[in-house]
Amino acid sequence: MESHDDLLDLEWERPKRTSRLTVALVAALIFVLGFAGGVLTERALTPDAPTMVTGGQGGAPPAGGVRRAGPSGP
Repeated sequence: MESHDDLLDLEWERPKRTSRLTVALVAALIFVLGFAGGVLTERALTPDAPTMVTGGQGGAPPAGGVRRAGPSGP
């Protein structure tokens, strides 16, 4: 059976610390992934906007210059 006395040895080296650059890059990556995930989630949960067209057949567009696409009235 092995002895684990070497862990208590005073000459035992601590693991190297993570550099500030690595921490900043990991934080930026987490932020970007969270933002992209939020955008994709919002796209998936938001219903599609109605189709809008400008001008076209059927006379002048209503005030505001925009009319909904679809069949015209009688």
